[in-house]
Amino acid sequence: MTYGPPEPQRTSSGNDGFGITSMVLGILGLIFVWVPGFDVVTAVLAVIFGAVSIRSANRTGRAKGMAIAGLTLGIISLAGAIIVIVYIAALAGGASA
Repeated sequence: MTYGPPEPQRTSSGNDGFGITSMVLGILGLIFVWVPGFDVVTAVLAVIFGAVSIRSANRTGRAKGMAIAGLTLGIISLAGAIIVIVYIAALAGGASA
């Protein structure tokens, strides 16, 4: 015979691996925005993982804050990478003329 109230059900915090991965990759993309190859890869992966995580969160009802943050950071990082690539291309084009 058991006495007392039933034990509460343990639930997850609502974060999933894709959302966390997206945010980490977005932060890495911002830190390494001056490294064009690495930044483009991390930014694109952050956008992909963020979009997948948001879609999953919409279906399951989980929290999607980290996914939105990762998606946003990935987009900003991708824009920064494009600016750095254009700047480097402009410097290389001006030096050869």
